[in-house]
Amino acid sequence: FDGEHSDEVRRYFLDNALTWFSEYHFDALRLDAAQCIFDTSPKHLLADMAELCAAEEARLNRPLHLIAESDANDARLITPLAQGGIGLHGQWSEDFHRSLWTALGGHRVSYFADFAGLRELPKALKDGFAFDGRPSGFYKRRRGSGAGARDGWQFVVFSQNHDQVANATGGLRISTCFDERRERLAAVVLLTAPNVPLLFMGQEYGETRPFHYFVDHSDRSLMEAVRRGRQAEFEEFDRDHAFADPTRPETMAASQLDWDKLAQARHSQMLALYKDLLALRHKHPSLRTLSRENFRVFCDELAGHLVTTQTSAPDSWVAMAANFTDRPVRVPLPALPSAAVVLLASDEPRFGGAGSAREMWPRVEGQQSTVTLAAWSAVILGPAR
Repeated sequence: FDGEHSDEVRRYFLDNALTWFSEYHFDALRLDAAQCIFDTSPKHLLADMAELCAAEEARLNRPLHLIAESDANDARLITPLAQGGIGLHGQWSEDFHRSLWTALGGHRVSYFADFAGLRELPKALKDGFAFDGRPSGFYKRRRGSGAGARDGWQFVVFSQNHDQVANATGGLRISTCFDERRERLAAVVLLTAPNVPLLFMGQEYGETRPFHYFVDHSDRSLMEAVRRGRQAEFEEFDRDHAFADPTRPETMAASQLDWDKLAQARHSQMLALYKDLLALRHKHPSLRTLSRENFRVFCDELAGHLVTTQTSAPDSWVAMAANFTDRPVRVPLPALPSAAVVLLASDEPRFGGAGSAREMWPRVEGQQSTVTLAAWSAVILGPAR
């Protein structure tokens, strides 16, 4: 992108991006491994792309978005061009996923080694980056920069995605790595975060089929190099499961969704939870604003519980309380603007939970109020009407 006679190379990639918007009617592009796009030109390739995207947005008269996939935690990627940044609209929050994974009890192998329990999740929720210049044991250097003025809507959060499933767990989804209680807990934390949520295909109904990395190339030597390279990377994460050869057709076939699972209670109940969570996000202004400014996190790492609050107006607020332990806990609540009721509980029977029907939850009032949570569960509170 920055060598001799590179102008045509740059133009090829910029025109490619515009083609997806103009000819194929895409709304957004995810830019893979953005930190690996090296360019020492006075204007970075991605800044050029952001500028052209803005012009195309005006021409097409519809919103267009550029989203970076990056684990560098570099806020310059999403800082506006006018402020000296690259000018992309958003980026993935890898720290959210990694901290949520370890809080749920996931392994601490490879890049997960920097995360432990609830230690990083509050900061990932509040700031988008848990590592904002802190030393990293895995990267063996300081990692990241502060999010600064970047707002919540500029961070894409997820509890799983194609890379993390295919790479970090040998193809296993959250639905097979954890029990259903933790699967539901992860859904509540994800869909009450003040960010843009990403749902990996099948996640909404608890798909249990694996998702492996698979590939097909006409170059057989490249296929063999990929197979050997993937096997080496796979062994870094997990030696307990058989290696799925990415070059075999059956690896791809095993990764296809099984829609028939919706006929089973476990999966229809998980889908009901996701539907209700998405309906709450649509209904409540406090969950729609995606603002860091009015978002608060209260966490007791030793006790294993976490509370978040979001307020868009004195009479419009939402709180989420989560228990990340295998025992019931009584969680103290911060001062809430008004008396509260439970809007949703992850362990309700209609979601496949063992216990708490909504009418069993008492009203929560006053500054020193508490709410009792079952093991690995969460509730969403709102104003009593």
